[in-house]
Amino acid sequence: MKIALRLKKKLDWLPDPDVDIDASFGLQVVQGGPQLSFSGLPPLTVWWSLHHHLEPADVAISTDLSFPRWAWLVPGLGAFLTQARLQGEQAARESATAMVAEAVQQLLDPWFGLPFIGGPKPPPKSDKHAAWFFVDPVHGGMLATTFCPELPPFPAHLP
Repeated sequence: MKIALRLKKKLDWLPDPDVDIDASFGLQVVQGGPQLSFSGLPPLTVWWSLHHHLEPADVAISTDLSFPRWAWLVPGLGAFLTQARLQGEQAARESATAMVAEAVQQLLDPWFGLPFIGGPKPPPKSDKHAAWFFVDPVHGGMLATTFCPELPPFPAHLP
């Protein structure tokens, strides 16, 4: 899936820059609970299960922050613009990465198994196995997944 955002950022003491974000990603099906991360802490798996969930794969994000050309001609402003550009591109990249993860975990993954909002109803006693984006020039794009029978729980002790 490809996402292109063309934004404007409001700055107090500098000219307002244009912010361009291009993101693309695929999907993978992963076993267990999704990982959550809190600022400054490593990712934490909330629960482990035999069920599968979707996660983004092959995420590629590029950002470009550009100021109006006249701003570079103002004496002494170049150093501030360079620093603001580097910080702004890093912030845009971090926001886009979080947006992709949130879109997959909170939008695409729950969509499966909720037929009342338009998602496909999984077969009884089944779980996600694979997922992918498909682009058909005639019918447009679609999100597809396959389901496989659920695995029985592991025994507490083996004979």
